[in-house]
Amino acid sequence: MLNVGSSKTRVALLRFSNTAEIEFYFNQYSTVAEYESAIQQMASHYVGGNTNTTGGLYIGRTQLFSPSNGARTDVPLKIAIVVTDGQATVEAENLSLQANSLKAVASVMAIGVTSAVDDTTLKIIATDNNVYRVENFAALQGSALIRQLTVGVCDNSVIKK
Repeated sequence: MLNVGSSKTRVALLRFSNTAEIEFYFNQYSTVAEYESAIQQMASHYVGGNTNTTGGLYIGRTQLFSPSNGARTDVPLKIAIVVTDGQATVEAENLSLQANSLKAVASVMAIGVTSAVDDTTLKIIATDNNVYRVENFAALQGSALIRQLTVGVCDNSVIKK
């Protein structure tokens, strides 16, 4: 479990389908229960649509990792975990540009959900070779991968160099 708090691990979330939208910022919640509640509420309102990965990467870089939204300037390693279930369908021609821009401010892990997203896309998104796969979203819940990432993000051991 993440050790969250204002001086500990901070979490932010954005989702991208037809548009990219921030669900919550790094400084919005401070307990695991608050994060879990916000994530469950978002999941219950999922409507599907396009895969605006490019927009998500852009919003992540320009808004989420901003100190005014709770990104700490005193933490040298910032990590973004991008979970996607398909190929970019909105501004796909800018995916590489936006991925590289996000990688300039954070180490990025890419998790492909289903076979609808190919390895090339995940490698474009991820820093180095931080690419993971699961068969479906249900496989993420309580999975060994999530436990590995949760522990590894906090002690920096999960980032592949």
